[in-house]
Amino acid sequence: MKPLSFFAALLLCIVPATGRADLTLVQKSNSTGAQNPSVMKVKGTKIRIDSGTAQTNLIDTTTGEMIILIHGTKKLSKTNFKTGPVAAEIAKSLASARLHRPLGTGKMEKIGVYNCEIHEWDFGGGIKSKLWVAKDFPNYEAIKTDLATLSTLGGVNVLNDINGMVVKSHVDLGGATATTTLEDVKTTPLPDADFVVPADYELVTDKK
Repeated sequence: MKPLSFFAALLLCIVPATGRADLTLVQKSNSTGAQNPSVMKVKGTKIRIDSGTAQTNLIDTTTGEMIILIHGTKKLSKTNFKTGPVAAEIAKSLASARLHRPLGTGKMEKIGVYNCEIHEWDFGGGIKSKLWVAKDFPNYEAIKTDLATLSTLGGVNVLNDINGMVVKSHVDLGGATATTTLEDVKTTPLPDADFVVPADYELVTDKK
């Protein structure tokens, strides 16, 4: 997943946690190189992110292991979002997030069927975001924990003051921009097989 689209996707998943249900989010992004739709699934501490039909990321938020499946070649690689190279990438993009809070603008805008409060979030370092937050999103209480599980990827689960579903976000990384929109949410049970590596995929290791 591209860094910009990864960051933008996380902005739809930054909420406090209570409750538990399996969760599927379907999103679309206009960022350069984005593979649409992005389908994010959560079951307990496991995450699956399908970027279009080309790539799948399988993530264990407890251990930090991230397995990247490339479907065209049936290859896979492994990294760790807590200790591996991607950890530094995420930290660089989001380090200042903990030092700032989103600010309500007092403005409202309808996104689809939802009346949304608009929040602006300045992370510093030229990174800015705008969030459209639906306070009356259906079944929101039941999916908070799974949204918080997704947010652990970026370490930005600090938005206790928003308390609503981000149905649209726009991020500006100092010139590169992306708008991500939530297309669908499902809370139907997910099979364990969705989070298992297919048997016919070959592990690719870095040559030293």
